[in-house]
Amino acid sequence: MKKSIILILLATLAMVSCNKDYVVHKNNGSKIEIRTAIDTRATEIKESDLQAFSVTALYEDGVTYFEEIFTREAGSIYFVSDTDYYWPADEDLTFIAYYPAMENVTINGEEKVITGYTPDADIAQQIDFITAVKKTNIEDSANGVALEFKHQLSQIEVNGKNTNKGYTIKVKAIRLNNVAKSGDFDFVAPMVNWKQSDELTSYEIEFANEITLGDDLASLMGGKGNAMLIPQTRLPWGITPSDDDAAAGEGSGDDDDQSVEEPTSDPNGTYIAFYINAVTESGSKVYPRDNDEYGWVALPIAFNWAAGYKYTYNCDFSEGLGVVAPEEEGDEEGEEIFGNKINVDASFGGWTYSSTTLDF
Repeated sequence: MKKSIILILLATLAMVSCNKDYVVHKNNGSKIEIRTAIDTRATEIKESDLQAFSVTALYEDGVTYFEEIFTREAGSIYFVSDTDYYWPADEDLTFIAYYPAMENVTINGEEKVITGYTPDADIAQQIDFITAVKKTNIEDSANGVALEFKHQLSQIEVNGKNTNKGYTIKVKAIRLNNVAKSGDFDFVAPMVNWKQSDELTSYEIEFANEITLGDDLASLMGGKGNAMLIPQTRLPWGITPSDDDAAAGEGSGDDDDQSVEEPTSDPNGTYIAFYINAVTESGSKVYPRDNDEYGWVALPIAFNWAAGYKYTYNCDFSEGLGVVAPEEEGDEEGEEIFGNKINVDASFGGWTYSSTTLDF
């Protein structure tokens, strides 16, 4: 007896640290259903958010069996397509699924890629990008084809604090600067799925109300949720030694022992900029030094982001205000402002997967 394709949502995406409450039971002995209750951030896919996703099925020779949008049935955990499909006899199928729907997707026997994937310029509008790939057959998937969706973007969060009672720091906006704007994604690349573009961009978050930093960490994401950006590896902003300087670091006379020191910074490198006002306890101005109320300071930092990880930058202004940011466009660009550099505790953590079943 032929069985048509039905998709059953098994689990949703969540942070590793989130609480999970799974209820598992059988439905008349035929299907396994899993309902979830998960505490998660708005920028991550939740079970209630996932109403539809795209699926392409390929035969073993790479010929496309179908390309369909599977949509949640009203009030149900099931996902169905407008057309019913059936297992081919004695042949594997490869299922490639992704959310959200997008253009520039090519899935066939030759390549399985998305070209020029670009997160929204507004962090508040950025959404989780998830994919799943599964090769299976009717015998191995008697209870349905289990698809494990993986997060394919990097999630970025910035927080700040100031425990120094000698001065007050107010923050009006932040920027993530010189970030790769887009990337090409390969669904089945064995090692690296992303190729970052050379085109750079910046993401700015301006707060409705200024934030006065205190002893406890405060979110500097402006209530927009965390950024969802292209995984990438970028050097921090700074002055790179000239070719002559680099040559001076080569080995002395031994042709077999010549080397050039790798750069540790880049004039177009990455940094986090903060639009701040800093005054002493007595009210004297610390930064900006001119008559402007706010000025940009920079925290040069390498962005080494992998897919499916959350990166949290906890920035402590207690012992310093960083350096004058390029946004200020003055002779003091890069000069340390006060005390030491901004202390930053950069941490990262993984996400769990979501699982979806295609029932034949």
